[in-house]
Amino acid sequence: MHEYHAVMERLYALGWDDELDFEDYLPHELMPEEYLRRNDILNGYNFFDNYLDSFKQEMNEYKVRHGCLTKWLIFAMMVNLGITLIFLINYSTLKVLSPTAPSWIFPLLPISSILNVVFLIALFRWKKWGFWGLIGTTIVLIPINLMLGTGIIQSFQGLLALAILFGLLQIGKENKGWSQLE
Repeated sequence: MHEYHAVMERLYALGWDDELDFEDYLPHELMPEEYLRRNDILNGYNFFDNYLDSFKQEMNEYKVRHGCLTKWLIFAMMVNLGITLIFLINYSTLKVLSPTAPSWIFPLLPISSILNVVFLIALFRWKKWGFWGLIGTTIVLIPINLMLGTGIIQSFQGLLALAILFGLLQIGKENKGWSQLE
């Protein structure tokens, strides 16, 4: 610090009277008094403080997701990707297990899971249409699951997942997910 002050004194003696770059600043209490006086930096406010204020303002403009919501979105994406793989690998087995189901249903299962992943990514990127898309695929899949003979409880499990997601979008104060969706 003493060397920093000595260099500043030499610069002033040579006629230098400019402002320092951000990376050349010391904390306010360590800056030379002469520099603070010459640059009208009084009351503890300097370039560094100004930079911090603008940084804090920028950070307030960024959206912050609640940790539980982040974990749920990642979990739901992984589950839907897994379901897609199961449907694709066991495509012929599903047809055998549900012989009365119309053949047009079977391609819809992996497609709906892939769409769910797209909608979850949209939610991850703060797009409200992702939530509406998940509602759409869930509603479409209820009668399809019933036609496949999965049972009423399993057919309506998607609604439970939606309710959990909606609840997670509501938790948090400043980082409440629902109010940050575009």
